[in-house]
Amino acid sequence: MAACSASFGQVNVDPRSPRPVCAVVDGYKVFSYGEFEVYEVSPTYDERLQLQKGNANPWQKIAPKKSWEIRNNLIGLTPTRMPSSTAVEIEPFKPVSFVDGDPATRGFAGMPTGDAKIARAWVRIDFPRTTKVKAVALLGAPPGDFEVRVHAYDLWEREGEWQTVYEMSGGTPQEIKRPDNTAPNVYQPEDRTEKAPVAKTVYQFDPVPVRELSINSPANFILNGIEVYDEDGNNIALISKGCGVTVSRSQYLYWLSETTQAALWQMQYDLGIKWLRVSYYLSPLILPHVEREPGIYVIDPYTDKLITQAKDCGIEVCLTLGPPTDVEQVTKYAEFMVRHFKGRIRYYEIFNEYYNQDAYGPNKPGPVKEEAKNYVAMAIPVAKAIRKIDPEAKVILVGPCPLVADFILECLRAGMTDLVDVVSWHPYSFPDDTDQDYAPEELDRPRHVWAPPEVRTYADAVEYLRREVAKLGFKGELTANECGAYAIHANRTSQRVSAKYLARSVFVHTSLGVPMLWNETTSLMRPPWQQFFESTPPDLKPAESYYMMRTLCTLTEGAKPASVAAQAVAPIEKLQIHSYALPQGHTLLAVWIAEKSRELGSDDYESKATDLLIEAKEPSRLVGIDLLNGREQELNYSVENGKILIGNLLVSDSPLCIRLEY
Repeated sequence: MAACSASFGQVNVDPRSPRPVCAVVDGYKVFSYGEFEVYEVSPTYDERLQLQKGNANPWQKIAPKKSWEIRNNLIGLTPTRMPSSTAVEIEPFKPVSFVDGDPATRGFAGMPTGDAKIARAWVRIDFPRTTKVKAVALLGAPPGDFEVRVHAYDLWEREGEWQTVYEMSGGTPQEIKRPDNTAPNVYQPEDRTEKAPVAKTVYQFDPVPVRELSINSPANFILNGIEVYDEDGNNIALISKGCGVTVSRSQYLYWLSETTQAALWQMQYDLGIKWLRVSYYLSPLILPHVEREPGIYVIDPYTDKLITQAKDCGIEVCLTLGPPTDVEQVTKYAEFMVRHFKGRIRYYEIFNEYYNQDAYGPNKPGPVKEEAKNYVAMAIPVAKAIRKIDPEAKVILVGPCPLVADFILECLRAGMTDLVDVVSWHPYSFPDDTDQDYAPEELDRPRHVWAPPEVRTYADAVEYLRREVAKLGFKGELTANECGAYAIHANRTSQRVSAKYLARSVFVHTSLGVPMLWNETTSLMRPPWQQFFESTPPDLKPAESYYMMRTLCTLTEGAKPASVAAQAVAPIEKLQIHSYALPQGHTLLAVWIAEKSRELGSDDYESKATDLLIEAKEPSRLVGIDLLNGREQELNYSVENGKILIGNLLVSDSPLCIRLEY
């Protein structure tokens, strides 16, 4: 396998080279990935956790493998972005957007949290010379509470105090008294929206000399622009006139800087994933970023090298083409992308979520036939172009959200059956408007309006789809290439419950023989109080889900669904038992209770003791695996009438894994 390396500026990045070690704890290293610290093994989150009553056998930490050390598994990621080299992407919310004179852009200065008297967002504008100013205009939706302050220092001397010239509290202007004026100074805001393409509110004050102007607020600070008027009414807050701008907190595309993105990309290899879906949204590889000028296609060189790096490190890269625009334009873009990445990328998805059931709401079918017809009209030329340029490539039918089987079937009937190799979907459930907790094993029936009565579970829905596409002559692959709504959307779970749902989802999909790509790396690291769609950079660190996925990637290497008869001696409601064949002739079982863990509202589930009977030959070693803490121990068992009996197993809502080694 070729060496996997790439460069970011002058920094050489080689995933196989030893990572910097920033600490050693309990004999295990803590590795540095830029701003993140990753423990060599899983932390012991809960040392009280037991797999079997009375088991005193020693614990052994699991040594996770890297992506290039794992032959295959069915676990992947869908990173929202990819790193780029020199800010080739369109970054919204940049500080310069406050002073670029373009109301179509927006600047971001921060989202304060905590005590409003202390935590404030601010934007500071400095001018090339001291100038008398008389008003400030805020474009967009101004905060209800803010303060305008000025400073009149000159040259390199920054003496004196800041002066408050305007203050708004609760949407009401406050009195500003001047030392040389005993009368209160209150100017009402003036709405000048009629003269601007966006809302514009002007706040006047007594003319005052200014070299630097600051606006601070305890509220979320996002504006389409700031204008500062001199005595003649001219806007001097423009970068073209020599002003500069500084903000309290920077904002990046999807809230992450290029250095953060670069670190997250390397951490994908640490997880051990084998599938990577890129460019489904706001990445350097989408059409608007590749074709900046008509007919001219340019791919960021650093991003380009990362695709090669991922392939060389053993990851199957799936590239989402789009977004859908003019048929001719998107087809030419697809031709360029396939020609450019031929030999490095095999899988190409034609657009992202062209059909999204969430747009129509629960119990509403939506215009399935009409949207399928519109999609196929654009997708057929793209699919034919892919096949012509790279006959070895695999074409992925757009993944609807959620598993909208009727849309998929309509697309195949309309001419896509012989043009696609993979059928995909995004198995999201949305509890926000149905107020229900859909566990990974369940089917969100209000959004799966196509489902006949016999389709009761998510697995039923996948098998139904497998049968129906086969009837149309489709013989390709299935993939759930964007998963994990309970980890990213508004009604989120705790980090612990999200990790449990992640593990259960992995085993459900592995049992179905379907790759599962989690959305996304940051969802393995974000605290539960921070939503995915938020206007402030998240506070990231590897959490339970991160280490859980890493353990699962190693544990399920080469796992294939198998039929192993196993049952609890005493029935347990909602008990799930899944079995897999592993390389070297080993067998893996995953056992859990399919509870609505989010609805229970507790990280700590009271385990239920049970005896498990397995119809299999006696192993040389029988190992229990604690996924949460990333550790394993030998289980006590006996052989009864030729069957393996494991007594006093402690089963919970998180998978307990059992490996039979031969």
